[in-house]
Amino acid sequence: MIPLPKPWTPVIIWLWLTLAPCVRAAHSARDGGTSRFWSESANRKLPVYQVQAVAGDAVFLPCDISTTDEQPPVHHKDTEDAVLLVLWYREDLGTPIYSVDARERDFKHAERWSDEHVFSNRAYFMPERQPAELGVDHIRETDAGVYRCRVDFKIAQTRNSKVNLTVIGIQM
Repeated sequence: MIPLPKPWTPVIIWLWLTLAPCVRAAHSARDGGTSRFWSESANRKLPVYQVQAVAGDAVFLPCDISTTDEQPPVHHKDTEDAVLLVLWYREDLGTPIYSVDARERDFKHAERWSDEHVFSNRAYFMPERQPAELGVDHIRETDAGVYRCRVDFKIAQTRNSKVNLTVIGIQM
């Protein structure tokens, strides 16, 4: 490596401090919102809810979207925190399977989307519940698995939680 003159040292340090977080964020976005480098240690600390359901019934997957001790986040001033985006993932898939997007609108009018190959029109989000819940009608045995809820806030740090869904089949 060619030694650089000393006047370049502050520039290199500034570039490193400026670009390193951008590279980490780009990797995070590419990996479905969690950097593979950081996710292993972060996953150990995630709260895990255990949920059981009978095939054919409705199931409710909890997700804490609270911005403060007071819940739910309904009206916010510009100086207060707010939920911007809620993403649901299934552990075996790398992309979101359900989303609630309030980045450009009030949370009550957030855009909702459901992956047609996973829950399709069986899923609906209920932010008024304590904690909020993703409802899924007519649950199937193939829906069993570990789900992750990711909540992005206007101010607060992103919050993740997991749900281990067990589906009990009906024997006839």
